[in-house]
Amino acid sequence: MAANRAMRLRQKLLAIGGSDVVVTPDTYLPDVVAHGQTFEEARVRIVRGLPNQCHNNAARLWLAGRCSNIGTGYYLCFDGRWLQHSWGMTRAGVILDTHSGGRLYFGIVLDDLSSLAFAESACQPREVKGWIRTHRKRYQAMLVDALVELASGTQLQP
Repeated sequence: MAANRAMRLRQKLLAIGGSDVVVTPDTYLPDVVAHGQTFEEARVRIVRGLPNQCHNNAARLWLAGRCSNIGTGYYLCFDGRWLQHSWGMTRAGVILDTHSGGRLYFGIVLDDLSSLAFAESACQPREVKGWIRTHRKRYQAMLVDALVELASGTQLQP
């Protein structure tokens, strides 16, 4: 199944452009393949971050409130390869990237709860706990929304 997803992603990305795709299986690969979009019109702003730590950098941007969402998927390098990548997204649709930026971005934008889960997997627990502590009402609202969504999609068994 993962090989099939990788092949479908490779086909999608090469149809957009580039010469190669370096597929890295991860939690978000199924959603990137099924729902990924190209961010052609997005403006890219380069911001500071740790080298070669795009997932951690994107999560920290979100935790710090510098972006409204986290984007994750692939970006087209200047050498023609598509590489796995994550970035911040502002409400205005600006990509906040922590390195030289790509020629093109393809992926998904995570909602609040998914962004928090992403941050939990990419950052130190103390950083995420600090965000929860300082954003208690937002965190509670996220949990309520998730429970309502779960309940509305679940049918009781007779």
